[in-house]
Amino acid sequence: MGSSSVASLILQKELKNISEHAVEEFFAGLVDKDNLFQWRITIMGPPGTLYLEALFDAIMDFNSSLPTRLS
Repeated sequence: MGSSSVASLILQKELKNISEHAVEEFFAGLVDKDNLFQWRITIMGPPGTLYLEALFDAIMDFNSSLPTRLS
């Protein structure tokens, strides 16, 4: 199996895990449903800080050489 295929499997597993164990302060999803290598994430500012109601958006780009360990 090529490194891109292994990376795709790892990313699918991680995204599924994030979806199934969602927390209110963090969201992750695909930018484009056909590209597992680019995620849009949003992190909410934590309570008790100056960032309380702040939203931090980011795009995460993964490449096919990400760690290939499936646990």
